Amino acid sequence: EKVHNDLREELEIGIRPEYVKVAKSADANTISATILERDNMGAYQVLNCKVDGGFIKMKVGMDEVSQGTSSINLLFPKEKLHLYHKGELIAN
Repeated sequence: EKVHNDLREELEIGIRPEYVKVAKSADANTISATILERDNMGAYQVLNCKVDGGFIKMKVGMDEVSQGTSSINLLFPKEKLHLYHKGELIAN
């Protein structure tokens, strides 16, 4: 069991910021996030969000998330996820 716990603690899931999607509503396939900061990049914005257990950056269109919004639901397309162990890619 110790090996199983060690492996689980050192796994990370990665996804590029432009592949994270804003879900229209919460469901079993989404994660709730709080928007901490917005960076206006002209044609798009980068959202720095807090999720349970960590932080994530995402790239969205300027009209995808209005300025007054402070919490959103995130969707991570499984075909865009990458699995890392100790910083080394092990599956994508």
